[in-house]
Formats: sequence, C-alpha cells, structure tokens
Amino acid sequence: MLCLGIILALAILVIEMLMGGSVLLFHNVPSLLLVIGCTIFLVLASYGGKGLKLLFVAPFVRNLSPEDVTLSIAVYKDAKTYLIALGFIGFLIGAVLMLASLEYFDDVSKIGSGLAICVLSVFYGIVFAYFICHPVLRQLEKKL
Repeated sequence: MLCLGIILALAILVIEMLMGGSVLLFHNVPSLLLVIGCTIFLVLASYGGKGLKLLFVAPFVRNLSPEDVTLSIAVYKDAKTYLIALGFIGFLIGAVLMLASLEYFDDVSKIGSGLAICVLSVFYGIVFAYFICHPVLRQLEKKL
C-alpha cells in the first residue's frame, strides 16, 4: 500500500503540472542537486554507510531487526528535516542570484533562473519530504 499511495499521490501532482503546461517546467537540475544530493550526503555524515543504506532499502525490506527499524526511523526523520531545510536554503540561494542579476546586469530577463531555483528548491524539498519520507516514516513506525 505504501508504494501505491505514493505513486497515486505523485500521479495527481504530475496531472496538476500537466494542466498548467508541461512537467518540464518543474525540472531544475541545480535545485535537485542541492535538495537531494545534500540530503543524501547529510544522512551519510550523520549515520554513516549503514544509515545511507537504510535510507534506500528500509521501505522495501519486510524483516528489519528492531535496531534497524529504530535507526531507519531516525534516518527518515532527519532526512525529512534536511529536505525541508535545504529547500529553503535553495530559496535563499536563488533569491541572492535573482537580486544580484537585477543589480549587476540591468536585464530583467536574467532573473528567471534565480527565481526558478527559489521556487523549485522549496517545491522539491516539500514534495520529497511529505510525499516520500513522511509515508515511509509512518510505515516504519508501525513496525515497532
């Protein structure tokens, strides 16, 4: 049910994006690298290799030991926090880029990339935190 729920929620999100134009409008590599890449590396820094492994395999393994379930819950709670925080850090980075382009280039058309980083970083952080981490976290908590 976990995978089905996540897939259906993401499908509704994609349908909503398609209604507004194209899903490609929501694609921004710098924002994805910041939010997802930094979250992965922060989990590695916080929990080491075992925590990183559990981040990717815990939702799919049925027979986790109680210690691994407890560690997975901690990993997913922190990953959710990292995702949201990094989304807002991306917002700040994008805002600086956007405002700098206004001051130095006198070209309003240059603010688009900074604005995209602003908005999409927050979008990615919230979507991954609440569409992926939160449901997995609740399923792991049921295993205790």
